Amino acid sequence: MNFDAALPRAGTQHYPPLIEVNYCAHVLAVDTLERLGSVIGQRPLLLPLPLERAFEINTPFDFELAQWLYHRTPPPPLHATSSVCTAQDLTSDYGRTRAYDRPWPHFVTDGFLPRIAYDAAARHAIASDNADCDGTRTTVANRFFLTPTTATPELAPIIAFFRDGRDALARDYGVDLTDTYLRIELAADTEEFWQVPHIDTKEKRITIIVFLTSDHPGDLGTDLGTSNATDAQRTRVPWAENRALVFRTAPGRWYSFTKRSFVGVRRVLLANFVEAANWRSLDQVWDLDAVDVK
Repeated sequence: MNFDAALPRAGTQHYPPLIEVNYCAHVLAVDTLERLGSVIGQRPLLLPLPLERAFEINTPFDFELAQWLYHRTPPPPLHATSSVCTAQDLTSDYGRTRAYDRPWPHFVTDGFLPRIAYDAAARHAIASDNADCDGTRTTVANRFFLTPTTATPELAPIIAFFRDGRDALARDYGVDLTDTYLRIELAADTEEFWQVPHIDTKEKRITIIVFLTSDHPGDLGTDLGTSNATDAQRTRVPWAENRALVFRTAPGRWYSFTKRSFVGVRRVLLANFVEAANWRSLDQVWDLDAVDVK
């Protein structure tokens, strides 16, 4: 269109970069719109966004491309505050997050893992043996930690999610994750498994328990309480696939898996960011700053 071979031409690499308006959001005074007839104005303050965050969906092909982008990139941040004292909804592309203050501050996020990472975790075969469980995971045989020596290519999306989303997780859940290692355990709990009320060690900056799949129709969620007394009142986080219980380590934050009857296997992903300087079980962790995901 309008091409004239006689006119001097230059390649696109010789032109300055352009900024395209993506219409994701505009904040402006009404009189600016009325006076100028424009949502841009004369002195706009621009917020640059990468293309994958400013993608418009106008056709079925656009939708398919957006789905592909979603599964290959970490989800956008939740922008959750760190001092929520009442239950509230925080909606994002993770799904829905609710922040609670009882029995102590914690988050419950539905749709926590992107589908590719969730499927990798849920389908991985675990050979853990709960026969000798005495109320702690330390007595479970054949525990599986995701490390550079145990990871297979099929599990790479799990590590990539936590690696690429570490800053977002720190911001969204209000915790400092600098100078930490990533510790991920995939567990297959059977009826013999149970956990006494316990508090995580201070070296664990954050605990993330993701419910994966279950062969049992009943509620296999995690119990929260304010003490380790056997008769203490407990609050149960209801089980749902790809639901995450997230909390920061602090005194008085007791949690457990009360012994109960169920059939089949309860699969969960347990993730922590642990202090690099003080964590001693280095065979359980991944140094994300030193070892890349293959």
